[in-house]
Amino acid sequence: MLEPILAGRATPVIGSRFLGETEYRVSIPRIFGIRFFRLLVNVTTGYRVTDPTSGFFAINRSLIEFYSLHYPSDYPEVDAFILMHPPQKQGRRGAGAHV
Repeated sequence: MLEPILAGRATPVIGSRFLGETEYRVSIPRIFGIRFFRLLVNVTTGYRVTDPTSGFFAINRSLIEFYSLHYPSDYPEVDAFILMHPPQKQGRRGAGAHV
């Protein structure tokens, strides 16, 4: 997950259990929740996120500084992704990685 950040190709890298081959299985209610949050993040940020509830993401120094002041405390994964918006105006480029 760190390689795109270290190479300067991404600001955040969001981990996904659904990229690449996986044996991870999800219950029906959880599928609906993941799809809802995926749509919410994709529409509000412009990032193509496949698994906004995985809990895995890596960020660069500028986002660490930003989150040190603005990190959400109630449901952090989805809120944190939305706070990255608008990524293009702040020079942020997102990427995804299999976890």
